[in-house]
Amino acid sequence: MIKSQQKRKMVVANMLTIDLLKRTDLSQSLSPECLDAVYSIFAKKSFSRTFEPGEILIRKGDPFNYLLIVESGLIKSFDYTTRGELIFFYYFSQYHIAGLVSCTLGSNASSDYVANQKTTITYIPRESYLSACRLLPEFQGAVLKRVCKNAERQIEISILSRCKYAKDRLCLWLFHQYTNTRAISIPIEFTIESLSNYLGLTRTCLSKELHTLEAEGVISLSRKEIQIKDLETLKKYI
Repeated sequence: MIKSQQKRKMVVANMLTIDLLKRTDLSQSLSPECLDAVYSIFAKKSFSRTFEPGEILIRKGDPFNYLLIVESGLIKSFDYTTRGELIFFYYFSQYHIAGLVSCTLGSNASSDYVANQKTTITYIPRESYLSACRLLPEFQGAVLKRVCKNAERQIEISILSRCKYAKDRLCLWLFHQYTNTRAISIPIEFTIESLSNYLGLTRTCLSKELHTLEAEGVISLSRKEIQIKDLETLKKYI
């Protein structure tokens, strides 16, 4: 259930730290010099807010005037079909940034953004973000790469979300990993919680389906990877 914000949130100014910025997915490829320059622009007017589970950060159609850096917690972005069916578009976990496309284009939010658990967000004004893009070509290039990656994932998620059954959704995700890399071994670079959030499944449901596929000989599981053992059977589930 989405809760309305009944009381004004405490705003803490200048809360962006260099350590937080360094940990974001957008900063991974930046040189130390560029990272310092981005930080000097971003930090000046940054502030943070903490949201309780179910509280709305931004509604569909509202102006997206800030980049949202997830300092802690988890937010989800979702929309509804014309028939009222809920579509889970994207989850943003710790150190991820929401609003890149909207802030770049100056467009309104295309979906609702809600705290999935207690979440602290650091806000970067759109003006600061655009200033960094204009002044720092290296940062601009990193933004372009990230936006392209996000677009690819958005297409994948929209397809996955239309799979009614959990097993079909998991198998389609596994097959996407194979088609993207042509490797039958998929490194586990995520927690079971983050993957279950990505697929829109509960942790218990995902664990059950993974072990079912393992028992059927379709995959094998280890602490570091998922290995596809029977690609043809996997294809039959999608």
